[in-house]
Amino acid sequence: MEHTEDRLFQRWLTERLPAIGDADHRRLLGLFAAWHIQRRLRTLAGRGPLTSDQIRQACDQIRLATSFLNHLAQRGRGLTDCTQTDVDTWYAGGYTARRLTHAFLRWAMRSQHAPALVVPHRSTSKPRPDRPAPAPHAAATGREPWGPGTHTGACSGS
Repeated sequence: MEHTEDRLFQRWLTERLPAIGDADHRRLLGLFAAWHIQRRLRTLAGRGPLTSDQIRQACDQIRLATSFLNHLAQRGRGLTDCTQTDVDTWYAGGYTARRLTHAFLRWAMRSQHAPALVVPHRSTSKPRPDRPAPAPHAAATGREPWGPGTHTGACSGS
């Protein structure tokens, strides 16, 4: 990963993780960031400059994983005793908005931080007729890739 992209995500993560009150959640999110998200960003960076959308997605994965862990805590559970009902209830609250949780759940199961669960899959590539089509991928639009001096607020927001 190029230094600028690495620093942006690292800076955001360094500010974000200490703000998470639950020490176990902080630990799990740090591991997920290191072993899944940052590895993926390095792979993508090896293919070309990272875009602001790729950095934003990485941040959104941490945000949604945090929300999922909070969802479990509200139900009196941790990740190790998460049930299929917990997962189904989470996705019932808005599948498309929460689909970035897939990577966290798959990582958690592979690394034995969660029991074997079924992660719901529904294609989001063909929008329902009553919804507009998603915006094309950044590479297809010809937008400039994220880089030094361009968009530095990719992870802005809570």
